[in-house]
Amino acid sequence: ESGRRGGRAAPRVSSAGMSQAETALARAKALREEGNTLFKSGDVKGALAQYHQIFMYVHGFNDGSPSADAGLGSMSQQSRDLSVDPEVMAQLKEFKFISWSNVGLCHLKLGNHEKCVSYCTKALSIQDSNVKCLYRRGKAHLELGHVDEAKEDLARALRLDPANREAALELRKAKAAGAAHDRKEAAKYKNMFGAAAKEAEAKEGSPAADAAGAPSAA
Repeated sequence: ESGRRGGRAAPRVSSAGMSQAETALARAKALREEGNTLFKSGDVKGALAQYHQIFMYVHGFNDGSPSADAGLGSMSQQSRDLSVDPEVMAQLKEFKFISWSNVGLCHLKLGNHEKCVSYCTKALSIQDSNVKCLYRRGKAHLELGHVDEAKEDLARALRLDPANREAALELRKAKAAGAAHDRKEAAKYKNMFGAAAKEAEAKEGSPAADAAGAPSAA
């Protein structure tokens, strides 16, 4: 039975869920440390594997709130067994962010720019103002040629952290790439219209055109 708190149904928390969450958090912390050690040693692929495993441990829990019930229609017994209190849920969510953010970093280092964008976007769904994730996603966008998206992410990172030199450097690169692209497009259209104009002039000055435009003899 769920109690009521302040006129609202209190979250349903299961002892089994709390126990599993404690185990999951302990494993997630160990994986983060293992990943950090591997990353610092230069083993980016090894670190990626550890960071990826974090998510496998911390997903699937819920806060046992009535809104969770509504979202699930009727909460299954398995879902109830994974219900945890808000404080523990916040820790699990934090490790989801750590997993996605660090996986994104590894993919950036490995040159997997599309995957970097994907994982950083997931991380930003949890912490939408995280400067490191905005910087990493912006840099990956720039590598993919997504200049507008890169400028947006990097400019936001700089607004949040004006002293961030790396973001400032990448933003300058993005703006330069955008300007170069604009010049290239302008030149392309100039050549296109110039060629069309010359073709039109040639047609107007051709004998056939003169004959067509000349008055007929009486």
